[in-house]
Amino acid sequence: MPTYPKMRVTLFTGTGLEDLDLVAEIGPGAARGERSTVLGRSTLWWTYEAETSGWMRFAVDGAGPWAVTVHREAADGFGGLDVLASSVWQRSGKDGVEVLFEAEEGTRYTIALGVGAGGRGGEFTLRWEEAVAPGWLRYLGRLADGDRDSAGDTVEIRGLRDLAMHADGGVLYMASDLGLQVFEREVATGRLDHVQLLETDFDVRRGALLWDTARNRLLVDDCGSWHALEPEGDGPELGDPGTVAADGDPGTCEEALLADAEGSSLYRVSAHYPEHFAVEDDGGLRFVSATGVLATAAVVANGGGHLYVSVADRLLVFERDAETGALTQADFEETISAPASPPVPLAITDDDAYLFVFDNSGERANVFSLADPSSPERLGTLSKFWDAPYQSNRCRFADARGDVPVVDVFCPGLAFAVLWDAEAGELEGADALPAGQVDRFNSTPLPDFDDPVDLAASSGARPRFGARGPDGGRRFGRGGGGVAAGGAG
Repeated sequence: MPTYPKMRVTLFTGTGLEDLDLVAEIGPGAARGERSTVLGRSTLWWTYEAETSGWMRFAVDGAGPWAVTVHREAADGFGGLDVLASSVWQRSGKDGVEVLFEAEEGTRYTIALGVGAGGRGGEFTLRWEEAVAPGWLRYLGRLADGDRDSAGDTVEIRGLRDLAMHADGGVLYMASDLGLQVFEREVATGRLDHVQLLETDFDVRRGALLWDTARNRLLVDDCGSWHALEPEGDGPELGDPGTVAADGDPGTCEEALLADAEGSSLYRVSAHYPEHFAVEDDGGLRFVSATGVLATAAVVANGGGHLYVSVADRLLVFERDAETGALTQADFEETISAPASPPVPLAITDDDAYLFVFDNSGERANVFSLADPSSPERLGTLSKFWDAPYQSNRCRFADARGDVPVVDVFCPGLAFAVLWDAEAGELEGADALPAGQVDRFNSTPLPDFDDPVDLAASSGARPRFGARGPDGGRRFGRGGGGVAAGGAG
């Protein structure tokens, strides 16, 4: 058996040396069963008790290469340890080896430091400090045709068309070739259970779905034939659909429905013109106006006063008149890179502070300040930072994480995230998860999937759900927040 030099520990004063206690050492004679890929060799162990809840960073400087892992007491209660986070899983090392994890106040963690493969160790410095939540994606799983839900029932999904999610994130609605399907959703894990299939006398296959939070109802637009379905009691099931009056509706078939935060305005985005509808007090709709431009994508400000539209190689802004609701094009126009295949994914933060535009078929990210909402100012750009098959540049959907300037983007066989660091004035790649790769939480590898069909998002920091179709979907979560998105293979 080869021998290795012992590691010499050098710790410098920092945020409280008493926080770390050296409790054990595994030398070069460790058993072959040691999980060396994650832990490394010649592993040193400390305990750390969190004084407050929040994200923490443990980083090591020195010869290395190093592997840092965080453990907590195993859930089985037999005194073992479960690996909570690993620098190997998190793929750190380019700018120094570190591990990040979300600590809970009063919880004792065990920190391990080992020598990575091919290394000889040496003198090192271990640092620990509070950290900002990373913009990582977590793959939660998939639900495809023929899969079984948590009750063991076989799930059928045929020809997925559109998605919507209840505001509390607890119910997912799906329009498919089978009809209107309802899934109960566990918010913490994203797990889906099929609870209802409604056969309607209108065509949900060409309809668009929108959860109307202000009126607690699901809206379905079948090319100008509007219907509303409300939950039955406190359960996830929907009651019988009712007809919604839509005065003056031109009857366009849309790609998506948008609504402002108050639910006072709806926008139909189609292959023709984005159209604006006012929502009346009785829940009926009234057609107000159309933009008159051929849009590839659009996003509405949460305050409702502005609509941002991508048109071929331009970004435009439309202002909504507070009294009449009419849309007027603002004196603003910004050149963007035209996509090889539309749309151009757009996303806006919940506080209406930043607009993100992903042009060049998703290969370039742009962030705009909305300090003047009628005249966005481009703050930064970021070229492709992920390594994935060429077809992954057909990105279709983007979603912002609440008020935080982090946006997730979904493409064929790929999900990635970008972060705007306002203090540094830089747009950064936060994470990228191509098909076949394991996420930074060591979940199962992301299965391959084709073009995403739709994206459903709950409000706040809860996970989101995305799907490719026609026969299923992928679910994602976010480290330090929530998302869920995906596709089917």
